[in-house]
Amino acid sequence: MKRHVIHLCLAMVLLSFAVIPASAQNALGVYPVEDLGILDPGHLEVDVNLEGSTLKIAAGAMQDQDPRLYKLVSNLTRVRVQVGSVEGMDQRVVADRISAAVAQLEAQGWVSVVRVVSASERIHLFSIDGSDGNLAGITALVNDGGEEAVVANLAGSIDPVLLGSVMSHLGEMDLSQFIPGDPDDD
Repeated sequence: MKRHVIHLCLAMVLLSFAVIPASAQNALGVYPVEDLGILDPGHLEVDVNLEGSTLKIAAGAMQDQDPRLYKLVSNLTRVRVQVGSVEGMDQRVVADRISAAVAQLEAQGWVSVVRVVSASERIHLFSIDGSDGNLAGITALVNDGGEEAVVANLAGSIDPVLLGSVMSHLGEMDLSQFIPGDPDDD
């Protein structure tokens, strides 16, 4: 019996060595924007949380819309987007939390791609390279100066050329079918 337990423990240790690199690689581009405390979870206007099977469903829904968008989304492991009001919040606290997140991202090796800091707004866009020549993640932190904030993280294997192609054709795509709510509500 003791020998079976030792074999089981040895198998679990070997299995953990095989699994750890894969999970560490998947976690490379993940940044927990939802944990920053910038937005009140009870008052979000947009809250997108796609991982695993739900992300595959989203990719499948885009397959006929645009093959480039489908390919881009199908290589993601996480899409996390939150948009909400920061009215009534102390703007110094919001700015401090964004500054703390920026410092943390930089300390973790993320590269600042876009930075706009003015008296009324803060926009930060970061990326981190993966080991496959693609981006492993993109993180955005936006505060428009008192009305609304956006925090977002995309993780996976993000082909920068494909991302650029999708971005250049966004105006041509009908993405309204993927956005909940009635378009006439505006």
